[in-house]
Amino acid sequence: MPLPKTCSCGVKIRWRISVLFRENRHLLRYGETIRALRKAQRWRDIFVRAKEGDEHLQTVLQRYDKMIEAKRDKEKFKMMLIEAIEWREKMKRRAILTGAYHRPTLYNRPLPRMKPQPVHVTATIRRLERMAGRPTAGADVREKPHTQSRQDGVQVDPVFSDAPKEWEEFINKQMYDIRQTFERDAARATTPYSPEMLEMIKAARREKIANKTRERERERRGQVFRKTLKRQRQGPPAHVLAIMTERQKHMDKVSRGVSEVGYVGQVKRALGFKLRNPDAGRQRLEVGG
Repeated sequence: MPLPKTCSCGVKIRWRISVLFRENRHLLRYGETIRALRKAQRWRDIFVRAKEGDEHLQTVLQRYDKMIEAKRDKEKFKMMLIEAIEWREKMKRRAILTGAYHRPTLYNRPLPRMKPQPVHVTATIRRLERMAGRPTAGADVREKPHTQSRQDGVQVDPVFSDAPKEWEEFINKQMYDIRQTFERDAARATTPYSPEMLEMIKAARREKIANKTRERERERRGQVFRKTLKRQRQGPPAHVLAIMTERQKHMDKVSRGVSEVGYVGQVKRALGFKLRNPDAGRQRLEVGG
């Protein structure tokens, strides 16, 4: 549907028409094609009349142009939100080095501890564990040629007892493969950590400590984390709580706050907490025991 070159419709309308053309260019059914062509012809007539000076249609096209622009902005913002949510979910599920060691065993080489541990690592370890627990049928196969001729006391013609080596050839190959797996298991269990992996684990441990330090600093500035709420909801052990007075229970609850000044700071000093700045916010009144 070619538009008049001097059509007064806006840029957004031209973009919308081009999109509709690309969507409908592959129509093959007669009825759908006819309906699309009639609709396009009706729109073209509107554009021509607006070009010729129809003020009403010009106003309608201007509103339609603004509506398309608003809809495009809305869809763009929606896609930005979806991408941000997907990125946050991806970051939530990503494996993070904890700074701990996943020591080598018969089923895995030395690895850094990750949280959450990748699924393929867990699946590999579980598969090797299941393979290690499978029984072998070597003894049964070797005994088969000797028991073949005495089934239920009935004498039968032997078939494999004259060629025991051919009978055991397959199982011997399987046993050799199994011995090779044992050697690989021992190699996995004795593999040392590489210097690069050790440095990576130590760097993750340093970053974990630095991250926790930054988290505590943000807590002191007033930011509340899930761990902050969990710590404030906690209490002393049951056997200690049973012998505490109401005053001591109150002080214990207050001391679980993140602040180190004011009344909370007083309570922490009275309970013997080690504060970063013991003189910050010190007041004259002392909290009783």
